[in-house]
Amino acid sequence: MIGRLSHRMTALLVAALIGVFGCDGAPDGAAAAVTEAGYFTGRVTNPEGSPITVPGVEYNIGINGITAVGESNAFPATVGRDGTFKVKLAQSHFYPPLGKITFPFEGKKYIIDLVPVEPFSGTRDGKDGIS
Repeated sequence: MIGRLSHRMTALLVAALIGVFGCDGAPDGAAAAVTEAGYFTGRVTNPEGSPITVPGVEYNIGINGITAVGESNAFPATVGRDGTFKVKLAQSHFYPPLGKITFPFEGKKYIIDLVPVEPFSGTRDGKDGIS
C-alpha cells in the first residue's frame, strides 16, 4: 500500500532520508562517485553523506539511453549496503539518470524521487562513464 505523507513524515524525510547521487558536488563527508569509462556509477546517501540505513528500503535507480542506430536501452542499478552502485553501459548516448527510494513507515510504503547532485540535460555519451 502506498500512503500519503503527513507533515510529521515530511519533516522526518527532510531530516533523514532525502537521498542524493554522490558526485563532485557531494555533501561534506560523502565520498564522490568515481567516473569510470563505460560505467554508470554513483552513491545514494542522506544529507550527511552516510548510506540510508532504514530497514526495508528499496531503490529503483537506472539510466536510459539510445544507440547510434536508434535502439532504446535501459540499465537498472543495484545499490549496495554502502549506498554505491556501478553498472556496465553499452555504447550509447544517455539521458539523465532516474531514481526513487521506497521505504516502509507505520505499515505503509512511501516513495521519494532521488535528485542528482549535478544533473545534466540532453544526452551524454556513455563511453567516458557517467556518475
